[in-house]
Amino acid sequence: MELLMDETSFPNFPELFDLFDREKNLLIYTKSCDVEILRKRQNILFFELIKFQKREQGEKIPSRMCIVCKKVKPFAQFAIRTRQSHVDTCKHCYYLKLVATENNVYQSILRCIQRDERKRKCATSFAFVIQQDDVRHIIDKIWHGHSALSKSENLNELRLPRWNKSDDWSPWNCVCLTERETRDHYKIEQMDKVYDPKFILHVGNCHMLSRNLFHTLAAVATEFQETGQWWKVGMNKQRSSDLNAI
Repeated sequence: MELLMDETSFPNFPELFDLFDREKNLLIYTKSCDVEILRKRQNILFFELIKFQKREQGEKIPSRMCIVCKKVKPFAQFAIRTRQSHVDTCKHCYYLKLVATENNVYQSILRCIQRDERKRKCATSFAFVIQQDDVRHIIDKIWHGHSALSKSENLNELRLPRWNKSDDWSPWNCVCLTERETRDHYKIEQMDKVYDPKFILHVGNCHMLSRNLFHTLAAVATEFQETGQWWKVGMNKQRSSDLNAI
């Protein structure tokens, strides 16, 4: 029976072995006992086991090896994608790769924010405190993963420029736009004459939500401003040495 357990996935094995244990205990610890009911249930499970084995032997589940984890898995566990020539990566490995790719994109968006703040000679921007997970949260939760204007969901095109370009960047002074929309946005001098009032109200509501979610940033900002270490937050030596050249 132990060999059968290793070779099959019969779902009623636990119950069957429990019945065996109960019968064994009754025979050992009692002088007179009736085990007929237990054996009837055992017989039923044995018949189900026989039918289960025949069904398993008759069915050959298509499978193949994942080129990433090198494990043989059924086709149902492989990721099916559009424009693919063949199926070669299981769902688990595919989604791990997808998450890693998205992390690189969010990191790139954060670098764009920081680069823009350096060009503006802004030494007190929250851009040097937040991390890529914060950028992910701002885009996915605050702006729902798309441009506030065009609703574009192409993550590679999205940016988080300042909303009011005269104020330092912060989670409550940014807007999710595409790269082209960002360039046009920075050309605007009076937003109330360009943007629809409903759109401005929508952006304001998103900023209120951001301020509530990132309320602890204010305390962090004060600490680094007072110690004069702001510019060293999240910056390696290469970036620090190149700072004066910007």
